[in-house]
Amino acid sequence: MPNRRAFLSGVSATLAASFIPGKTVAQTVTGSNGAGAALVSALNGTAADLRAWLAAWVAPASLKRAGEDNMLGQLQALQKSGRPFVFVSENVEGPFRVAQAVVTDRRLRRGLPLQLDRNDHSKIWRLPEMPWPARYDREFVRPADETALRKALDDRIDFSVERDEFSGTVAVRAPNGRLAYERSVGLANRETGERNSPLHRFNLGSQDKSFTALMIAQLAEEKKLTFTDTIARWIPEYSNVEFARKVTIEQLLSHQSGLGDLWSRPSFRKDVDYTRMMDILPAIWDEKPSLEPGTKASYSNEGFIVLGAIVEMITGNDWYSELRHRIYARADMPSSAHLKAADNPKLVALPYRLHDGDVLAVGERFCARTPNQSIHGNSCGGGYSTARDMTAYLHALHEGKFVGRPMLDAMSVQHPGGLSGFGLGFETEQVNGRRVFGHGGGGPFSGVDDKSGLVWETGWSYSVLGNYDAPYGGAMGRDVGRLLALI
Repeated sequence: MPNRRAFLSGVSATLAASFIPGKTVAQTVTGSNGAGAALVSALNGTAADLRAWLAAWVAPASLKRAGEDNMLGQLQALQKSGRPFVFVSENVEGPFRVAQAVVTDRRLRRGLPLQLDRNDHSKIWRLPEMPWPARYDREFVRPADETALRKALDDRIDFSVERDEFSGTVAVRAPNGRLAYERSVGLANRETGERNSPLHRFNLGSQDKSFTALMIAQLAEEKKLTFTDTIARWIPEYSNVEFARKVTIEQLLSHQSGLGDLWSRPSFRKDVDYTRMMDILPAIWDEKPSLEPGTKASYSNEGFIVLGAIVEMITGNDWYSELRHRIYARADMPSSAHLKAADNPKLVALPYRLHDGDVLAVGERFCARTPNQSIHGNSCGGGYSTARDMTAYLHALHEGKFVGRPMLDAMSVQHPGGLSGFGLGFETEQVNGRRVFGHGGGGPFSGVDDKSGLVWETGWSYSVLGNYDAPYGGAMGRDVGRLLALI
């Protein structure tokens, strides 16, 4: 799937927007003459019907960009995986037009998200590229007490479990630091039948980015760096000298550097347990940025590798050691670590993913880990933790154990010019008039999806850690944040 993270960001924005009071995100399209209904009809037809749908509904620029034959191939793969389809409804949800259809031979109701052309909402820009979570339409009300809160959380989890859309752990911590809720569902290891438990550790995905951002903020409070420092100031050997002299720490934190996703770089070794971020830099530092730094924003894993390397250059220690000292120890996170496959760690939830292209989620999930794959992670993501530890981290964040409130205030609001819904190293949104911030992790067809967040005004925190693909865990995480923001 091209630019999976960018597509997922659109999904995140849609789900987040649904929590803004007074803003209608899901609008049912009356009749059956929309793009979604037409697509369902074409999927029940021939290749000629599919080509006719592409010609009628897809933006010409998108057809030219992706190629008509490539788009036809996507639709034919979808056709083979599910037909016959029965059209149910069609909704406009933020930047997506979502057709609800029943896959009749499996008796499954599924959503087909069609991303709208931003310049002409009557046209489609992108075809369905990943599964779409069932919409939880039950209205949240302020829980009268913790019994009502636990009931609301149980209902939300049960909704996803019944549809096989979540496997993992959900934890909620009260403002006084007490663990108010904890529940695990699904399997950690399908081969052995080992069930997920509160003690099982899950891949955090990109949640490590918030740790890296906090370490940078700590160094700033210690007067050891400023956010206006450039890469060249701390990494003079950076190969692309012109780029290094131009890009600032602030631009790295706000995803405005133009650096890329890391995982697609041929010289980045996915089978190596790197011990320092400086050792990863040669895989990326010769590359040209995808945009002029500071002019636009694009989600960047590599930017946080550079930030991790800056932490190493200033402290003289590897990033992992600083993480244990500056974050894990201060928050009392005993189960959190960057694991190595060679150590054969216990109580680890294996990642279970759908096959590429299974956007209807009708196939069987399989373990996403390969025998020689590194699980060590780095300063942009890939650590392991429990939901219990992650809520302890967020509670410590609220209590000021990492940085002062003025610093955290600046980092946890929408950054001017940065990615929508992002501050400096944190995802952030306004929910029911309150600020909820933290970070998510994982992606489509990865077997990793999670989200942890803190309600800034009250101190309630939550963590949803899952071993299924995105966007299921993230969707649940936003619903949990929505509920807590009512308290």
